[in-house]
Amino acid sequence: MHIGTLTAGALITDRDDVERYWAQFERLAGLALVGDDARAALTETATRYRQ
Repeated sequence: MHIGTLTAGALITDRDDVERYWAQFERLAGLALVGDDARAALTETATRYRQ
């Protein structure tokens, strides 16, 4: 598994580490907003920011 950041990258090859990173990715992906929900959240944030 390759993990990239803004300034570097890391190649993770240990099976246990890969499983931990994958589990974390799955958790975060489950929290992500998409489609209309994402647009609504961004619109609400932009509205609050402009006030």
